[in-house]
Amino acid sequence: MDCSGEYDVQALKLDHHRLCEELAHCKADKEFVWSLWKQLQKESPDMTAAVDMVTTRISVNGEFKDSVGRTWIGECSMDSKTLLNLKLS
Repeated sequence: MDCSGEYDVQALKLDHHRLCEELAHCKADKEFVWSLWKQLQKESPDMTAAVDMVTTRISVNGEFKDSVGRTWIGECSMDSKTLLNLKLS
């Protein structure tokens, strides 16, 4: 295989890895929104806990954005399993 073919395979692998991480992040976001929605639907929701959940999630999203930038060069420190485990309930 010529050099350009090898580059294409490597680029596809990097794209696949990035897309898998983005999918995991979307799933984690969905779980977070669902758990926040359920908490806010209680008869008397704990607004302090809800704000804490959102604040924590903002921090997690910042870490994800940092890791996505590193994904392009193969140095991502946060894998899909880690992101899925960040479900806040």
